[in-house]
Amino acid sequence: MRKLLYIFIFVLLNSFSAFSQDHSWDQIEYQNSTVHDAVISPVPMTTPRFYVKSDQLITKIEVIDLLGKTIYIMRPHNYTFEPIEVNLPPCKKGIYFVKITFDDNTYIIKKTIYR
Repeated sequence: MRKLLYIFIFVLLNSFSAFSQDHSWDQIEYQNSTVHDAVISPVPMTTPRFYVKSDQLITKIEVIDLLGKTIYIMRPHNYTFEPIEVNLPPCKKGIYFVKITFDDNTYIIKKTIYR
């Protein structure tokens, strides 16, 4: 009986892997999408101030704590390729996420540490 149960489980697990082998959606083309990147400095921060630099236009910068609470939102007034200075309000030391939104409404999320 136990042997039959093992065979059943083996067949069941292999049937799922057969479905995962047949993807027609693996052929997705990324020709029209643009990959953006940005640099945050300094990392780690020793003061609640950092800079964001990108080769794309940045429209919004959000700073989010580990609990998911947005603690700061900044919309740069002048869209420039120069580094953008972000001055956070008084906050606790720890790990923060920086969500950087670009002019084409795509965004990336970077990590930073405040010590």
